[in-house]
Amino acid sequence: YDLMLLFCAALTGLTLGLVSLYEVHLALAKRINPKKAWAVVGLLVALGSFGVWLGRYQRWNSWDAMINPYGIAQNLSRILASPHGFLQAIGVSALFFTLLGLGYGLLYVLLKSSEQINLEK
Repeated sequence: YDLMLLFCAALTGLTLGLVSLYEVHLALAKRINPKKAWAVVGLLVALGSFGVWLGRYQRWNSWDAMINPYGIAQNLSRILASPHGFLQAIGVSALFFTLLGLGYGLLYVLLKSSEQINLEK
């Protein structure tokens, strides 16, 4: 029961995050060039992936960016200066970038094809 509850909560959070990103993408595509909108989405996914590494491996929370930005910068400079820390940060961020990017790409294709089907009716 606990495992299913945790899985459902995580899946709900991931889905809501990706749908929110889709809404931001649509708003950006109306205001700027669609290629630039994709670049912004890619940057947001990359920043979110790096944030996963910060939270999971460095144990920083989102409010720490406001409360203790100097501590985060100091921690990052120390860790990213070491080869092992840098490789871990890049590797974990790249993994989550790939997973989130594939998830967003799949959601984008599904929602766009759904919109086209509805327009044809």
